[in-house]
Amino acid sequence: MEMDVKVNHSQVSLGWTLAQLTARRVMRRSSIWVFLLIGLAPCTIVAYWLGTYLIDDWKTNILPYGMFKNILGLYFQLFYMPLLAIFLGLGVVSDEIETKNITFTLVRPLRRLSIVLGRFGGHLLVGWGLITVSILANYFANMLFQVESLFSQLGLLINSILVQCLGFLGYLGVVSMFGTMFKRFSVLLCIFYMFLDVAFSLLPVAKLQWISIQYRTLASYTEIPLQFLPSATEITQVSVIWGLFYCTGLSLICCLIMTWRVRKEIILSDSSK
Repeated sequence: MEMDVKVNHSQVSLGWTLAQLTARRVMRRSSIWVFLLIGLAPCTIVAYWLGTYLIDDWKTNILPYGMFKNILGLYFQLFYMPLLAIFLGLGVVSDEIETKNITFTLVRPLRRLSIVLGRFGGHLLVGWGLITVSILANYFANMLFQVESLFSQLGLLINSILVQCLGFLGYLGVVSMFGTMFKRFSVLLCIFYMFLDVAFSLLPVAKLQWISIQYRTLASYTEIPLQFLPSATEITQVSVIWGLFYCTGLSLICCLIMTWRVRKEIILSDSSK
């Protein structure tokens, strides 16, 4: 007796499966643990809080909650999030093309857009995981001796993780596009774009601020972290929904461009045979 086995071949299901497989493959890289340690590096400040608490009897003008906001604004917003996007984003599709694995993937019942979204989604999941773990660890490390305010600031913690993940989504889309379209100069282009994006967030020009991921994320915080760069404009707080729309839309546009690049690459490969 033959048994009918129903297999879900929907593009959504296949794309999600590819994203999971990609995430597992990325997690097996030894460099992922290096970036986890980089994200956890500010947690070493707990030694300072411990010394202050035991030796100086908590005689300090800076509370752990305030220091967490400083770390959030300087370390995560300006350094860790963009650096992680460059590290994970450059090889989203370009690695598949260079190693010719994209040809093997294309024989599966997957559309090119599903392949790009699956690959992008896998790297995105890993990045979100690293950001979430790092921010959580830094928050609890700074609030170790301020337990009475631990739960009162959970709103800021959740908002900070959400905003950082949104910013990473936007940066990953742009970096992935650069890595797919421009192989040789992609790193320089990404670094230049990051500096340009930060510069746009500091200038009092509404149109430049509108396209700046840095400004969009800063404006989405419920409590704006301290800025360590001189700015010619004040940040106007808006709903995080605007940041969600912008970063998601930007990433989708970048994925569509990468899909076109994959299609062009396959056409060129077929014509060379």
